[in-house]
Amino acid sequence: MSKSIFTILSAIGEGGFATVYKCKLSDTNTEYAVKVLHSNSSEEDRKRFINEIEYLKILKDHQGIVKLIRECEPNDQQPWYIMELADENLKEYIIKNFSRLKKGDLYEIILDILDAVKFAHDREILHRDISYSNILVFNTATVKKIKVADFGLGKDLNTQSELTRSDERELGQAYFISPEQKVKLKSATIQSDIYSLGKLILFILTQNIFGNHTELESAERYLVGKATQFDPSLRFRSVQEMIDYLEILSRQLTNQCALWDKSLKNVLSTNLISVTDDDFFNFLLQNHSLVNFLDDFLIPFCNLVLNTSYLNTIPSFGRNKIFILISHVDKMFENFSREHNFDFRQIDLITDCYIKILNYTDDSQTKLILLKRLWRFAFFYNRYYTQDLIKLNLNSKNITSEIENDFAFFIEANMNYSGVPVVLNGIRLPPTIENIINKFKALV
Repeated sequence: MSKSIFTILSAIGEGGFATVYKCKLSDTNTEYAVKVLHSNSSEEDRKRFINEIEYLKILKDHQGIVKLIRECEPNDQQPWYIMELADENLKEYIIKNFSRLKKGDLYEIILDILDAVKFAHDREILHRDISYSNILVFNTATVKKIKVADFGLGKDLNTQSELTRSDERELGQAYFISPEQKVKLKSATIQSDIYSLGKLILFILTQNIFGNHTELESAERYLVGKATQFDPSLRFRSVQEMIDYLEILSRQLTNQCALWDKSLKNVLSTNLISVTDDDFFNFLLQNHSLVNFLDDFLIPFCNLVLNTSYLNTIPSFGRNKIFILISHVDKMFENFSREHNFDFRQIDLITDCYIKILNYTDDSQTKLILLKRLWRFAFFYNRYYTQDLIKLNLNSKNITSEIENDFAFFIEANMNYSGVPVVLNGIRLPPTIENIINKFKALV
């Protein structure tokens, strides 16, 4: 290690196979951070360290990824590289400033991180160690910058991992790494980084690594919950999907729309030519008054879905938008129904609306919300019409076994509330659900 290039001032932090120091460059007298491989590191760790330097070169054009300043010679016995010196890491920043940060500030931080990780994924580089310690904060006189650092466990998706069995130890910070990565590091995929991002988002929004999902808004719970599914195939397919979803939430905080002081009933009776799709969608998500919720919003909303092509006009990331919209409508319905009753014509109209959305969306969590509400319509209001439609849809190809199982658990947990269904018209329920119902019947 060449001491003529820099002088070590103090230690900043130590990782699994390297230590980061504060240093000063000899020729410019400027302070930076230098990462130095441990002298007793294995050959595999040395390969990782050299790869990390190469990844930083590939990713040098993104402002949200820490900049490589200088590097060691290829044959240096103890490899090192010099990078920007941060003021603090994300954990320190969030805990210190959480009380004064607004929701929009937190969303901006998350979007900055997502954009940087997407940039790496677009260049087929996985991070595999995303955590609040590896996100750095740079405070300047005019702006705060968030940057992703530490690609020491990074992986090129174009190459097979060269890790040996001795390298399959638990690497990374346990809370943030995905279940499949804990079993075997080289099993990591894009979905593994997405899992870590979900855990990181939960921390940012709650300032607690073990943050309770109930502290989040329903749309935020969906974002975190989908990103951190145990099964990688159920997570977001890409970081871009997460960005699209969060941008919807962010626009709700800042977007102003001339429609927002009107009811949906009045809006639909006016000329909407000058209103953008985004404005109209954001209007639907506003907290409309519960006083006239049924007449001014819910019934017009159902007619909009049933009698127009509105669902088909939702932009390309519609699967996320529909979940947000249905979560909002269902929450409003739940609050309204505590103090108001519905007649059978209204229930049947809402049923038809929900069934249409159920058959339109391909998102499993949206389908589950719709099925739960339809079940309550069917047996709380004793609507045979809804019962028949539920059974028909449960036996269709639109309902996967995973949705069926989750729905069955819901029925079991809510039997006293939902009531016992009657099998009508010879239509059989899927075995999972029928077994639960039969078990309940045997007890009463």
